[in-house]
Amino acid sequence: METDTDPAEAGHLELRLLVGDVIESYTASKVPAKTRATSIKPTIANLTSLSYEWGLLPETLDSLVNLVTTPNYLDQASQAAIIRNLYPAEVVSRDSVLRVVSCLGHGTLKPSLTLQAALIKWLITVHHTLESPQVLSQVYPVLFNLLDTAATRPNLSHLLALITRRKHVRPFRIQALQTGNDPSLIGLLRVFKDYYPEVIVGEVVRGKASSFKHPDPQWRDRLDEIQEAHFYKSQEGVSRPRDGFRVHRPIGRAAQKKTIPSVHTSHVTEDAITLEEIENAVGFVKSIEKLELPNQLVAVLADPLLQKLIVLRPSSESDQRIANWLNSALQAVQDGDADEATFFEILDIFRDYVVSTKVLPSLLLEFFARFLPLWDGSQHRDSMLAILSYSPLLDFQKLYQHIFKPLEEATFDNTPESQLAVLGLYKNILHHWTVILESGDTIPDYASDAVADLIQHVNPLALSIVQTSTSVSARSAILDFYEQNSRLISHETLKHYIRIELPPSHLIYILFFSSSVAIMSRICAILASYKKGFEMAMLTKPKRDGTNRIDSSSYNRVFSTQCIQGLENAEINSGTPLNIRHEGPPTQSSLGQLVSSGGIHISWQDYRIKVLEELSAKELAGITDLLKNTMTILRKLIDGGESTRPTTAQ
Repeated sequence: METDTDPAEAGHLELRLLVGDVIESYTASKVPAKTRATSIKPTIANLTSLSYEWGLLPETLDSLVNLVTTPNYLDQASQAAIIRNLYPAEVVSRDSVLRVVSCLGHGTLKPSLTLQAALIKWLITVHHTLESPQVLSQVYPVLFNLLDTAATRPNLSHLLALITRRKHVRPFRIQALQTGNDPSLIGLLRVFKDYYPEVIVGEVVRGKASSFKHPDPQWRDRLDEIQEAHFYKSQEGVSRPRDGFRVHRPIGRAAQKKTIPSVHTSHVTEDAITLEEIENAVGFVKSIEKLELPNQLVAVLADPLLQKLIVLRPSSESDQRIANWLNSALQAVQDGDADEATFFEILDIFRDYVVSTKVLPSLLLEFFARFLPLWDGSQHRDSMLAILSYSPLLDFQKLYQHIFKPLEEATFDNTPESQLAVLGLYKNILHHWTVILESGDTIPDYASDAVADLIQHVNPLALSIVQTSTSVSARSAILDFYEQNSRLISHETLKHYIRIELPPSHLIYILFFSSSVAIMSRICAILASYKKGFEMAMLTKPKRDGTNRIDSSSYNRVFSTQCIQGLENAEINSGTPLNIRHEGPPTQSSLGQLVSSGGIHISWQDYRIKVLEELSAKELAGITDLLKNTMTILRKLIDGGESTRPTTAQ
């Protein structure tokens, strides 16, 4: 039974067989050309053709590198053809790099200088794919000492320019470069000058210098295509993430079309360290306090190492520099100097940066305040909403006035989809604010008002959605928002600081009587969470301080004492003897005890009515009128009800 064979696997299998023929066969490199039974050139042509089409796996690549760097009987043209087609499908191993470096220089067992120049050129083109980039840094002294060979000097200077770091710039090397007037050496000296501008002055680097352009852009593009195709076909590529502790260098078409500048640091002090010098996590941690920011800080949008530095060493200056760059990009679009596609490409990169760092600096809100009134509400909406989902915890009213109001005006198009998109944004903002409050050491004073204002703003939006869309998905999105709110108010710490805001009653009724039992269950769970929050709030309410009521009009001890004394005097004047008088102020209990002791006979009810009459007599009838209009029984007693209270002389 026939089975389908992957063309890539078949190509790599044939490549391994051809490499075996070239290296081990009697027709190959170990046999002089005159004693070979057949010509080796067709085999070389087939090998280079397949290598150009499929690339070379690490094992095959190592074998070919070993072949061209050691003595063999292949002619120079065949070896040059092999070197030109060393397309690695994956990473280039450390052994291959060391074999190339070890074959450089003069000697009978060394390849020709032409082949050496070709091998150095190959290292330049595959520099970004090295398995161990630090290996070239370790052999820097060896490479530098080979600059005296004119045939390999241009390519070798280019390679040294790529791997030069501050630690490699030494006085004796500066002196060695100054002795020659070669353009390649002057170009390398200018790279040194970026690290020590105060040592290498301008006069030293004057003259024609090599620009160190890529030696073969078409070869590099083909390499990118091969590696990209192999990446998607090979399962090994998925488990090989990009190193986040090295400066990211775009390659191939990405480098040609880049809209965000790469990390490049120049004119730094001797004690400082540049990001380009960092090779791993250990070096990053050791040097974090000495790291110098790059020339264009907006490179942080696309560089993971610079992102880590900005997160660990935040500063308003850094945020301002990024905001200024974005504002200039927006201004360029407004002036017609740049197209919208480029700007929105920048916006997508900025989204990746914000999502990665989980931070939208407050200074960058000024950019969106300028941009949102110009936005049509549809282009790259997902990117815009993803960025604003990480809005900082600030006064919501100000955020709405400058950010969310123009966003809503641009987004809303009388469709439930646009409303749901904005609702999802507010839900993500509430989630982000919850994370900020949970992870913060202190709770800002304005946090409760900001959260409450956000919920109050979303309430009518949710009510509008539930009335215009009856789908379960729309109502589920509404419940997502309020469930996020319920998690906030039920948090063990935050529940003591965040005020509870209820959904509109109409919204609760509509959701409760939904045809979906899941919707009804979720709204009940939310209400249960709110009820629990209210019960907890009642248990933790502060004790009331009654000291402010002392000597007030309703608790005035002098007034109440005068009132009871007036009643007693009226009793005495009417001829009723009193065995004891009340010391005041009276209470319901003391009046009952007063009767049994031979004092005035008056009930608590009658006493209170008499107090109101005394207030009215003193032209303070407002209190009496209010109580009469709110208490029917009291009005009847005062206006005409029978009473057993004694009368006092007017």
